[in-house]
Amino acid sequence: GMLVAVVATALMLMLAACTSGDELEQAAPLQSAQTAKPTLVSEATPAAAQVEEVSIERGGVLSYATHAAFSSFDLHWESGYVATQPLTPIYNGLLTRDVTTAGDDPVGQLTPDLAESWEALDGGNTYVFNLRQDVTWNDGSEFSCEDVDSTFTKWPNSDVSTRGTTFPTMGSFRCTDDFTFEVNFDVPQGSFLTAIGSARFEIHKKEITDQVEMFRQGITKEPDFLVGTGPYMFKSWTNGLEFVAQRRTDYWKIGEDGDPLPYLDGYKAVVMKDLSAIFGAFRAKQLTMGGIARHLEKNDAEIIERDGLDVTILVGPRNAFHNIRFNLEKPPTDDIRVRQAIWLAIDQRATIQAAVQGWGSMGTFIAPHLPFGIPEEEMLAHEYFSTDMESRRAKARELLADAGFPDGLELILEQRQGPLYDLGTIANQADLKKVGINVEIRLRDTPTAFGLSASGDFNLLTLPGSPLLDDPDGYWSFFQSWQSPRINGTRYKSEEFDRLYAQQSSEIDMARRIEITREIDRLLLRDLPSHRSYYWFQSMAYWNNLQGFHMNFGDNVYNFGKWEKVWCKAGQCQ
Repeated sequence: GMLVAVVATALMLMLAACTSGDELEQAAPLQSAQTAKPTLVSEATPAAAQVEEVSIERGGVLSYATHAAFSSFDLHWESGYVATQPLTPIYNGLLTRDVTTAGDDPVGQLTPDLAESWEALDGGNTYVFNLRQDVTWNDGSEFSCEDVDSTFTKWPNSDVSTRGTTFPTMGSFRCTDDFTFEVNFDVPQGSFLTAIGSARFEIHKKEITDQVEMFRQGITKEPDFLVGTGPYMFKSWTNGLEFVAQRRTDYWKIGEDGDPLPYLDGYKAVVMKDLSAIFGAFRAKQLTMGGIARHLEKNDAEIIERDGLDVTILVGPRNAFHNIRFNLEKPPTDDIRVRQAIWLAIDQRATIQAAVQGWGSMGTFIAPHLPFGIPEEEMLAHEYFSTDMESRRAKARELLADAGFPDGLELILEQRQGPLYDLGTIANQADLKKVGINVEIRLRDTPTAFGLSASGDFNLLTLPGSPLLDDPDGYWSFFQSWQSPRINGTRYKSEEFDRLYAQQSSEIDMARRIEITREIDRLLLRDLPSHRSYYWFQSMAYWNNLQGFHMNFGDNVYNFGKWEKVWCKAGQCQ
């Protein structure tokens, strides 16, 4: 029968070393009717703990769905999950999260990967990484410090990377020998280890990064680019259909059975744009998982429960959010009154029901499962989150009239197309119409949507987001005034924000950092560079032939152990 598991919001565990019990109690997000867990899913012991111990069996190809193809093979350029999930298992980072601790610590312990060990010196101004000396790339060559150095050199280069903004205070880095890497900061950065232990900061080979300019000039899906140290290697790719990877037979990590990891023969990411088709393929056992992090809808979970399928369902917080970017340099969205009217008009509670069937939560400018935003009690008392929609709509109309639009206005909303985004956008459109904002929706593929953000040729752009790391630095780095329009798509400029952002980023004391980030959250709620309709829950299902899979939180849902230690009974993954 169906095996159901709920992973509780437990990110406070990662703060325990930095804060006292009293501070933890104050920082922990409150539960409310708006943020409560879905009623369908009951509290249960995590699925992994309920499965009887069985000898690990090798073989099988794990398959799952993504809703779109990706535009290049460069993990440092791509930001979306549609690239991160298929590409991550080909690589390793300096550090990673041990997802096998899920259930006890859903965040996962920060553990060595390519770095055998590390230490922080000078109050966090210097980090020294001792690198493994037994690692090889999948082309047979040896890994060394020069690969790490070239990757760190690539990240800040905005022509070939979207990662550089994550390390604003990094001063220098160097190899002190072939297997020792040193990073120096001008001022400490509290999120540094979180960043390099996340899914999107993997290490690339020096010879590849040296050629990245060539790859960026159109050869963006060349298999020769995919040289990694990870447990899998490229096998095949069909544009718009699927990406297939195969097991490395010479991977440098050893499994519980004494042979090299991984246990699977490979994995396959299948492009399927329709959620109904994804669930149909999953139910027909054509997929091991409907998708990683999402793609399971509440009504599909009810079907699984009704039919008693041998399936595990996982539901929990996620760092992804439905996002409407405002262009702050283009009328009429440059007018704060128009942006205020939009915030007042959109009914977050109704949108959560319409778009994700209740599997989401309201939030401000940072995910509600983290302690960094304003307290939930304060959020619910704010006019943008009031339950009195008639009063909110009346004020929205007044603001529009005051801005010069007494009869309403016409706007075009550019939307990144995707089955997870469409319903939310339609709900937003209906709410805006009630206050006289008539929105025409234009569907765009992912590259076009990001291109519009960079060019500024939009007023409203629905570009659902997921930060590079589940930390204030990940959620807010792109709002900094000095960022290029390609990064700061809203064109938000605030000296006050820049100052507070720099303060929180360098603050090591967690309690003080939370004080600053809550100031930032209030500032963003005043200036409104974008709109957050809701934060998704991650919700997924897999056939119980799959063993050893654990749900992660935040960006680590993209790391998922790189399929290193998952396995399938009798080598059959469906």
